[in-house]
Amino acid sequence: MARRTLLRLSQKPGSLFCHGRKRERLVGCDTDAGPMPCSIRYVAPNPNPPKGSAGTMKSQDPDKDGHVGHAHGGAFGQTGELPRAITPDCLWTGRCLASSVPDMHAHYSLYLLKGSTKTILIDTGHPIHWDAVRRDVDTFLAGRSIDYIFPTHSELPHSGLLERWMREFPEAVAVGDLRDYPLYYPSLQKRFRHVAAGDTLDLGDRQFLFLPPVWRDLPDTLWAFDTKDRILFLSDACAYFHAHVPGQCDHLSSEIAPPDIAMMQDFNDKALHWPKFTDSRPTFPEMDELIARLRPRLLAGAHGCVVDTPESTLPLFKQGIAMGPVAA
Repeated sequence: MARRTLLRLSQKPGSLFCHGRKRERLVGCDTDAGPMPCSIRYVAPNPNPPKGSAGTMKSQDPDKDGHVGHAHGGAFGQTGELPRAITPDCLWTGRCLASSVPDMHAHYSLYLLKGSTKTILIDTGHPIHWDAVRRDVDTFLAGRSIDYIFPTHSELPHSGLLERWMREFPEAVAVGDLRDYPLYYPSLQKRFRHVAAGDTLDLGDRQFLFLPPVWRDLPDTLWAFDTKDRILFLSDACAYFHAHVPGQCDHLSSEIAPPDIAMMQDFNDKALHWPKFTDSRPTFPEMDELIARLRPRLLAGAHGCVVDTPESTLPLFKQGIAMGPVAA
């Protein structure tokens, strides 16, 4: 079950703001023994992971530059199209739809994370892709079930298939900021578990930590972090948005051109709305702090490719969200 073990929320003057809303700030840990100062803990990846932990797919280790390599020789290796296993235990699936740029694609992604004892689906996928993503998930589960379903917020590409997944997996529990979901799905509300930033789920060999979003979309948005493979799930934030063509849909950031700043700004204008009205720069130190504490290997968003080059790409994401009025 979810336990709040990691965050205390500071309400001190000077806490960062995000489009007019008080931001939550990572300041330490709360444990069963009481509050104690610490940074977010993570479990470093096993340098000699067991082979074949994702069915026929071989394990993926970072190369000498720290990038995640290809999944060689399995059903979820790099093919140019989704799905793709970005670690032996995490499937990147979904599909692309035509973007506003002619003949170009835009991602609508979801992720399946397999712990040693529990599994979790991050976002639900776009309803138009149901048949494809259902098949991908079934294959990657290899006979296991989905235990948790985490819609990062209540928009169609993120929660539109929630009811279908819960009916397909009748023991699954929906987790997240579900304040309004009983209004949408009253018959399923007994299977809803409301969580907040700082709560964790025990998946066996890893913890799944819910995080306050620095760059949120809706008030019910949450981010999350996988402590074993160090994957940061960012919902609509950090969308590595660029025009890509068929055959590039499953490429990682190290395998494709840098994101297009103008396209990211256009996406953030349409998806987040607030950046064009607000100076985003005061949020940058908070994002820097989050990245420094977690040290993610991968940034996994719903739109755009998976980022395996976080350090070099974060400055570009900042440019992509800094479009509003700048304080003198």
